[in-house]
Amino acid sequence: QGQRLGGGGGRDEIDVRRITSLMASSKKHRWFASQISHMFSASRETAEYVYATPRAALTSPTLLIKEALKTVTREIARLDVTALDRLETAMRLSGVGTKTIVRKNNEAPAFKRRTSSPLLESRINPHAHSFLLKEIALERVRREEKKRASERALLEELIEKKYDQKDAACALELTRSAGTGLLSSFRAENLLQASYARYRPKDLLEKFDSVDYPIDLVAKYQRHAFYTESTLRAIAYDAEHKIGPAEAGAKVAEIVARETHERWETSRKRRQLICSILEAQGLKQKLIQIMYEYEVD
Repeated sequence: QGQRLGGGGGRDEIDVRRITSLMASSKKHRWFASQISHMFSASRETAEYVYATPRAALTSPTLLIKEALKTVTREIARLDVTALDRLETAMRLSGVGTKTIVRKNNEAPAFKRRTSSPLLESRINPHAHSFLLKEIALERVRREEKKRASERALLEELIEKKYDQKDAACALELTRSAGTGLLSSFRAENLLQASYARYRPKDLLEKFDSVDYPIDLVAKYQRHAFYTESTLRAIAYDAEHKIGPAEAGAKVAEIVARETHERWETSRKRRQLICSILEAQGLKQKLIQIMYEYEVD
């Protein structure tokens, strides 16, 4: 480290320590900095220390293309599901090599090669479509593997909380998001507590009967009521009014929202009253202290 490369000094002189320091602090320019070090290096050992490639790597076509293709892969990885589907559809509908049958009057069918649209071809060369389709397929595999790993982690999280494995797996599947297809341990845990009395906290056991309900039936209420207590209230409300899981869940959710608003409004009025009393007595410092303790409580 610290060896100066380039021989005669002056502008061609490069400090290896400075270059390696820049490489360590900036991943974005690490590759380019290492190639510059190769070009000016007078020592093969120093070049191998910086980056194990030939000294002419700065102008190597294969390495330049390799880095460019990495950028394509990164951009594909950044696309959401909708954008990825659109890109794949565009590649498949206008791919090079696809054929359509063309008939003229009663003549024998002839085949005509279908090419990309002018707009798409101006952006992506048709010969690159097969490469992009392969990268899209690989990205889908990576996302599926990541999704499976995440689902296994959620199941393990519920098992660690002493939920039965079969119950946890069933709850996770029943609470899978209809929009994104993702699982949620929070939704699953609320469903388990609403379905089985053995999983309910003590305060809920005191409020509601220690009765088990079919988990698939409870899931219909939970889609609208969401939380454990709200779901149990929806079941009880439906038992009384006979309006069905969807309407009962929505009705209880409305009631809970109104009750929450009323509690917040009562709390706001109480705090406002305390502030007005203390301000009237000139106890500003006491006001700050009480407000802090009030927020913490």
